[in-house]
Amino acid sequence: MHPILLESLKRLQEYYAQDERCLGMFLSGSIGAGTTDEWSDVDADAVFRDEEYSTIKAEIRAVCEALCGPLLVWLPEGESEDNVNYAFLFEAGGRSHLFDFAVCRERYIRNAPWLRPQRILFDRTGLLAKAMQRTPVPCFNPTDLLHQINIYYVYAYLSGKYFRRGDVYKMMYVQQVIFQAHLRVLNAFYPNAEWNWWARDIHALSPEQQTELLVYFGSNQCQTIAGALQNEMNLFSRDAQAACKRYALRYPVELERDVREHFTLMGLTTQDNY
Repeated sequence: MHPILLESLKRLQEYYAQDERCLGMFLSGSIGAGTTDEWSDVDADAVFRDEEYSTIKAEIRAVCEALCGPLLVWLPEGESEDNVNYAFLFEAGGRSHLFDFAVCRERYIRNAPWLRPQRILFDRTGLLAKAMQRTPVPCFNPTDLLHQINIYYVYAYLSGKYFRRGDVYKMMYVQQVIFQAHLRVLNAFYPNAEWNWWARDIHALSPEQQTELLVYFGSNQCQTIAGALQNEMNLFSRDAQAACKRYALRYPVELERDVREHFTLMGLTTQDNY
């Protein structure tokens, strides 16, 4: 990690450690996990007393600019009543640097059983230490499995007509949807893994599985996407059937058959895998 980012983090930590409205700070992402490299950015989180949260939000941009450097971009992300992440680019040392600073109310930490701080910087009341001891909450819900399978096949079905129309953009859109549905089905085999950002979640899979899933990427031609779709569906069918078996759910074999028949009508051919 760039030294300027570490220096900026230290200044923010020292600033809020002196502010009684801030109950604690912790790190997440690669810096929280201790896996940073020279390209890493900072992911820091701060918890504030419930009644002070609105005031803090009104101040925080000016604080970050004063302690880090001139802001080039200030981007609130995922804002809700109790938390928000500020992604900002600032200029220092002749270049720009990226910092993610999430702030939340105390009640957000208390009411988020899935949240477990990776590395605590300071903890004024013990709130973060208590959260760190939580038992991981499985993020996989077996009741969602058939829903994801339905999503996959409905959108895969759409590829047929988009292929006939030669609409490469909609075919590429479908690729995004069915890829993510495939990843959510694979969550069935890793129910305790954090599973909300595919670019990280995919690394829970074996190297062979990760390589297989590359079939969803790499083309902007209808014919090539259509060819890839055959392999994609075969892989998905294998994984979805195994996931259903694991949770004693009936795999919708008729749905898969209908979508494959639709592909045949649309001029795509797929190898049956049901």
